[in-house]
Amino acid sequence: MDKVGELKKLLNTCKSTPLIVVGGTVEDFDFIDKTLVPANIDKHVLFGSEDFYKECISNPLLLINGLDTISMQEQEKFIDLIEGRYVWMHKLPDSVQIVITVKSKKKLSLEIQNLTWSWNLSTKEPLKRKNPTTKYSLQRIFFKSI
Repeated sequence: MDKVGELKKLLNTCKSTPLIVVGGTVEDFDFIDKTLVPANIDKHVLFGSEDFYKECISNPLLLINGLDTISMQEQEKFIDLIEGRYVWMHKLPDSVQIVITVKSKKKLSLEIQNLTWSWNLSTKEPLKRKNPTTKYSLQRIFFKSI
């Protein structure tokens, strides 16, 4: 199977869970309409722009590019988007998939790794998830039970 075929199959497999594609590039996803989100996007655009939200819901894929190129502290601005699927105070529709391209997972925060599935494009290692429950999820479960 060629790379495009593999990516299409992968997207069909992971519809509801954000996906990290190790070794993936923006060009690898040229076969699908997408909203491209550079890792260094200003958080005010990410969460304070109605235009950005409208762009996100108009495409089937939200592609966060190069998340491993920013500090782990700065990566935290993506937690609400990855975990809760929130952009501009609105939840993304289920029809929008979230994909994150990175060169390596070594520079990704554990929180983000815990919230996503990951797949290595070059080694084709099976889909994995580091730990499906994060401290944020545990806090939400605890407070909802009160």
